[in-house]
Amino acid sequence: MDVDLRTDIMAGDLLARTPMVLIVLDGDGRIVLATGSHLAEVLGPTGLIVGRLLSDLSDIATILLDLVARALDGAATVGRLGLANGFLQLRVTPSLDDSGAVAGAVVLGMPELPCVSSDEAFPGGSKSTASAQPSRDKGDVDDRLALVLVVEDNGDMAHFVTECLADGHSVVVATDGEEGLARARAMRPDVVLMDVMMPRMGGDMLVAALRAEPGLEGARVLVFVEKTDEAFGANTLVEGAHDFITKPFSMAELRARVAHQVFVKRREDARMSAASALERVTDRMYRQLQQAQKMEAIGRLAAGVAHDFNNLLTVIGGYATLLVDTPAEPTLVRELAQEIKDASDRAAALTRQLLTFGRKQVVHPVVTDPNDTILGLENMFHHLAGDAIALSFELSDEPCLVHMDPTQLDQVLINLVINARDAMPRGGRLVVRTTAFECGSDADCILFDEDLPAGGYVSVEVADTGDGVSPEALEHIFEPFYSTKDFGKGTGLGLAIVHGIVEQSGGRVTCESEVGRGSVFRLCLPRLVGAAEARQASTPTARPTGGGRRILVVDDDTSVREFVARSLVDLGYAVVLATSGVDALRQVADGLAPVDLVITDVTMPELDGPGLAARLASLWPAVPVIFVSGSMDDGPMREVSHGRVARLLEKPFTAAELERVVRRALGSAGG
Repeated sequence: MDVDLRTDIMAGDLLARTPMVLIVLDGDGRIVLATGSHLAEVLGPTGLIVGRLLSDLSDIATILLDLVARALDGAATVGRLGLANGFLQLRVTPSLDDSGAVAGAVVLGMPELPCVSSDEAFPGGSKSTASAQPSRDKGDVDDRLALVLVVEDNGDMAHFVTECLADGHSVVVATDGEEGLARARAMRPDVVLMDVMMPRMGGDMLVAALRAEPGLEGARVLVFVEKTDEAFGANTLVEGAHDFITKPFSMAELRARVAHQVFVKRREDARMSAASALERVTDRMYRQLQQAQKMEAIGRLAAGVAHDFNNLLTVIGGYATLLVDTPAEPTLVRELAQEIKDASDRAAALTRQLLTFGRKQVVHPVVTDPNDTILGLENMFHHLAGDAIALSFELSDEPCLVHMDPTQLDQVLINLVINARDAMPRGGRLVVRTTAFECGSDADCILFDEDLPAGGYVSVEVADTGDGVSPEALEHIFEPFYSTKDFGKGTGLGLAIVHGIVEQSGGRVTCESEVGRGSVFRLCLPRLVGAAEARQASTPTARPTGGGRRILVVDDDTSVREFVARSLVDLGYAVVLATSGVDALRQVADGLAPVDLVITDVTMPELDGPGLAARLASLWPAVPVIFVSGSMDDGPMREVSHGRVARLLEKPFTAAELERVVRRALGSAGG
């Protein structure tokens, strides 16, 4: 007989007689190898099971199936199986292929043995009150050896474990759970051995604390239990322990168990080290993707809400403007109408806030003085701040003209005042300050922590004496969805909106803060020098007439359509109405004569505004078009490529704004 073959047969014979169980399974749970003297008690005759699925065996113990399933999912597990004359300690570990993927599982079962150390067995019964052996300090630990922390309040037991492991490990002892947790935090052990029953903090509580402690998640945990406490041992596995060992146990068994945990720990550490760089990159990319998805979702939400909401605002603001401009109306009616118009303006600012954050807002920058804006919002600021906050204003005497959308400036200041109020729940001082300065003075420019191009600037500050922000939080203060407020008290959008508006306006925004001292938010906006003339409002002139020019108005919203029609008729224009793009084309096909101007809503069912404009281009190539929308996403506009004059009118709008856009589109100063 071949020597190698004879050797294999002898080895197989030896394994079959060894008091153990060894089962090897492939990735499908099919038995590849099964041997050991206790195998028949676990699975049945080996000749009937090799090549079969473990789950197909009729007498298989549920606990073994569960342990194997978890191992095939990648988790090393332990358990205990009852035999005719004792118990079998099971350890089931995943087997990995060359790429690190789970390729199967290995089941190793060892019968529980009584304590048979060569010196003296540790009596696993009653606990003694003797103190543990003095523990070694961290400085005494040999870094080349695995560090084992033993948490045991029984002095004899602690001494036994220490002597058992001293030759191959660095061992440190703690006498109770609280001391064990403190030592674990300081030492970062590889393996923690602990008793399940201890005063002050039991083993199950200590296991849970270790699993929750940053930096200790990787420590391997082995729990000592009495035979009567095995239910507690099972509970520690649920809490996160990796194995438990039943007293009494031998030195050999303890050494083998600890050696296995050290091996697993070092294998996991090696994998973590190799994969850490890739995981960091993947995690960062995932967070960026999440953020992009959130931003896109908000953009879509903003566009949808703003479209319907702005239809209502156009009607409210438009009719209120007509009432205000009618001298014959009683004073009281005009005052009420003015209130309606003011309310619609404030509501319009809310939709612009959504659209600005969703990056779908078409801004209308004009020459604006932040001093006037602040004074106009003074009453609102006092209302927002409340009685417990002392509010004051320090406004520059110099002109502070900037080129910015006034509504957006309102929103920036309101957000900053609300943020300051929330930082002072017990009251405090709030100062709103403006300053005009020339960049070139280091003392001024240094406030913005970066180089500014030479020129004039306006600084707007909102300073509070509130709680302040930590340096760590300050780094993320302008990030979307980041909030220092308690859960449920902040969306994390307010300061992100401020940052977006200021950057969109060509400015900078910074924050200086110190915990317990308060915060200062500074806006830096390019200053317009010599622009006072451009800022002055034009003198009212006699209202021009439309001269009978014909305008086709297309909108699926009845209220908006009728408001536009009435405003145009009052200006002297002839109006043709269509309820949709399809209705407009139907009227053209029925013989509608060419008009002088088309005003169409962008978003309509069946045929939208840009689609209608493209269809009309072949029929009326010289007729200009005004697109009206409550959410100025320029995507549909880019599809209009027929080259005709096209202007944009953003909802909500007033009759005066409609008049200006119509006059420009028609190219006549007299309308």
